[in-house]
Amino acid sequence: MSSLRLVALAVAVPLLVGGTMILTRTEGTGNPNLEIRGDATHYIALARGDDPATVMVPFRYRVLVPWIAKQLPFSPERSLQVISILSLVGVQALLVLVGRRLAIPAVDIAAGMVTLSLLPSFLYVFHNPYLLDLFTLLMITGAFHALLRRAPVAFAAFVAVGAAGREAVLFIAPAYLVTVLLARARRPAERPLLLVLGIGVAVAAFLLPRLLPALGSDGLHRYSAFYETTLRQFVPFRTPVEFLVSISTAWDWLWFAAAGGVALLGTKFVPPALGAGGDRWTIVAIRVSFVLLCTGGVITLAVNGGLDAGRQFLIAAPPIAIAAMCFGYAMRQVVPEQVYTAGLMALLICTLSTTLVRLPNPLLTEAERWSVPLWTITCLSLGVMAACFMRIAGSAAGKGRRP
Repeated sequence: MSSLRLVALAVAVPLLVGGTMILTRTEGTGNPNLEIRGDATHYIALARGDDPATVMVPFRYRVLVPWIAKQLPFSPERSLQVISILSLVGVQALLVLVGRRLAIPAVDIAAGMVTLSLLPSFLYVFHNPYLLDLFTLLMITGAFHALLRRAPVAFAAFVAVGAAGREAVLFIAPAYLVTVLLARARRPAERPLLLVLGIGVAVAAFLLPRLLPALGSDGLHRYSAFYETTLRQFVPFRTPVEFLVSISTAWDWLWFAAAGGVALLGTKFVPPALGAGGDRWTIVAIRVSFVLLCTGGVITLAVNGGLDAGRQFLIAAPPIAIAAMCFGYAMRQVVPEQVYTAGLMALLICTLSTTLVRLPNPLLTEAERWSVPLWTITCLSLGVMAACFMRIAGSAAGKGRRP
């Protein structure tokens, strides 16, 4: 399958499923669950041209995307929606290009991208397209792609532009420097001092809006004060079980596939470019990005009081997607094709079912969604993943087919 066809598939699945099966928030619906509310109202106000000083902290400082939306010839709501959908298309295309660059087989790229496209955290953009989540993810994916290509200037540019949009992009900012230090394969253009300066540019892009008087006086103090309340509560300590459950629901069974893929890097089970004789830089870069972005998700979730775990961990999508592709490749080496196909279809059905339970859609009423025993779907998907790990472990011990 060509790269163009893979991109078309990767883009078509979320557009088709999200556009037809997920209900979008709008104004004047009379249904509180489908009404534009919360964070979206602040971004819409900025895109409409309201005085930023009148917009709630911290949203007033995330100026880039609303400014872009203001330049488009649509309503503020439609403009933000267009930016989100175009960002989604860009994310999908970049992840396919990364997969091709790493010589991951087309079947594994397709399986990974379809899986990603059906997740609730990914399709949430169709329910609430007025947020900055997909633009943030696009910048992180661009930085991830630049990191794997060893393009430090492009990496710094993506992180700096992203930081002007939403601060979560900063979690990937140290990835290049850390990869250089761990991989021990530095090029002339990858001197640590230059990489630190690149991080400084991104931090400056984050700080500048918070220091501008036009966006409200005492910006940094107001920004930090906003998060003091939730930090004092510190959800991970007060309700540790609920906090861990919220993290687990962010990526569901894909957490295990991604963790398995990351652990298998550098072994015989993954594509040769990432295997034992593969490029050390790429392997280290994927692992570093995975750790930094997942850590960023935990921090963001804690700072936000344990709310919207799916949104907070969406930033980790690039390394998770690549790791999941590697895990799919590994499974194809140790089980018959029919078994692999059946397991993948079961996981995709579980994923889509979970999405339809968690997000408003025309197929299930609100009461029906709340009555579905989601734990049964979760148990089924985790059972499939347990079987996958057992099979790979058996093969590693010399009991299964070798790749």
